[in-house]
Amino acid sequence: MVRSIGYAAAMALVVAACSAGPTPSEGAFVSAGAACRSLAFDQGYEVVDMGEAESVSGGITMSMQLRKDGQTETRTCMFSDQHDSARFR
Repeated sequence: MVRSIGYAAAMALVVAACSAGPTPSEGAFVSAGAACRSLAFDQGYEVVDMGEAESVSGGITMSMQLRKDGQTETRTCMFSDQHDSARFR
């Protein structure tokens, strides 16, 4: 059984994991998490878990465990802080 930790807890983990070293603002990581979660829901996925977010050139990436039609898969979400948009790679 996979346990979801909930949106607020996941966002707190994302922000905490990304607080060391030079990174985009805390708000950018919160926006990335919300945009990636929204993208998953829009595509019919249930978010099982959200991994650590990483700052990369042009935005933020985060690994996500998603479930759809009984199948669980890991996808990487790329959030462009410049364009305020998310997509799966």
